[in-house]
Amino acid sequence: MISRSDDQQPAHGTVARMAGGQAAGRTDRILDTTVQRRIYASVRASILDGTFPPGHRLIVAQLCDEYGSSQAPVREALRQLTDEGIISSLPYRGWAVRSFSWNEIAETYELREELEAWAVRRIKRREDTVDTSACRAALEQLSAAVAAKDGMAALEADLRFHEAVCELAGSALLVKTWHSVVMQFRGVRAFLSRKNPDDLSRLIPDHLTLLSALENGTAAEAEEEFRGHLTRALQKIKIVVSKVDGEQPAT
Repeated sequence: MISRSDDQQPAHGTVARMAGGQAAGRTDRILDTTVQRRIYASVRASILDGTFPPGHRLIVAQLCDEYGSSQAPVREALRQLTDEGIISSLPYRGWAVRSFSWNEIAETYELREELEAWAVRRIKRREDTVDTSACRAALEQLSAAVAAKDGMAALEADLRFHEAVCELAGSALLVKTWHSVVMQFRGVRAFLSRKNPDDLSRLIPDHLTLLSALENGTAAEAEEEFRGHLTRALQKIKIVVSKVDGEQPAT
């Protein structure tokens, strides 16, 4: 067996410094990840609730100052939001909250209509009893938000109801796709609600009708209710967009 001479053995101080450096590196990476998650969650929330409107510039230096962070966690958080389609990368100019054209808004609702119609058909094909308790819980949240005249909370509960319906279809791919489509437009929807508050009076009866159709109607009846609901929602958004833009959007 070959053994090292004493001068070949690393000094204890060197080993300690190496170990300490590795530990410090791991700690820095953990801290960066924690900061990145905090920045991501905060910026995302500001976009989804309409605080950061469509087109709002996200300046790395400003975010670093606001969160007391280096650039790396900020840039990583912005890249994650870009991957989700919530913000857009601007060549040589950084990032901005994603804006939607009228055609993109219409396509979003048309795609959502097809996804929810497919969810309803899958649910109605099930032979076991469908547990709609998550839908009813969302309706309770919606009722509380309407009573409090809290438009943002009502929007959240509204989306939760439709998400719960998609979950009942038993398709993880459906839920993932629905979530991706809806979340991209969520910030714009919240912004429009801030500019022109929704009429909350119809939310409860409209969603009770959807739930009744899901629980008691035929597949065709339930699908028709959900399609009609989303078509009417898009028509209302078109009116709001025309008010915000100062002109009727192109059809």
